[in-house]
Amino acid sequence: MFNILRAALFTNEQITLSDWQPVFEEMKQQTVAALPYNILPAEATKWRSYCMKKQGQAIRVLHAQDELISLLESNGISCVILKGAAAAMYYPYPTLRTMGDVDFLVKRCELDRTAKLLEENRYLLAHDKERESPDALSTKPSKPQYIVA
Repeated sequence: MFNILRAALFTNEQITLSDWQPVFEEMKQQTVAALPYNILPAEATKWRSYCMKKQGQAIRVLHAQDELISLLESNGISCVILKGAAAAMYYPYPTLRTMGDVDFLVKRCELDRTAKLLEENRYLLAHDKERESPDALSTKPSKPQYIVA
């Protein structure tokens, strides 16, 4: 698995596997199965199809992230994108990184205003009074889920 990831991220060398199914399953478990899309053998059709699905999901998450940032900025709330989407920008092909949500940080003094703004714009709160921490708030639109911390 590490050789495949190294090739996908750094060398772009084509891979050959006699039995790629167990590797594919392990890479799915580790949420890195889409990364080697560009180096997969043509016969790995199931794996290639999975990669395309994950790429579509990442594109939707990045689009939702752009909408969210625009909403916050247009209301004078600055945020910092964390984890998945931010980390993806360091990958050779950012949309091949598995992403399911957008994690972002707002100033503590903006937390209640951010929550109100998100609710007014059809985001559903997953946590309200029972927050994981005093600074954590999770919003859950239909797709994808946003975490406001």
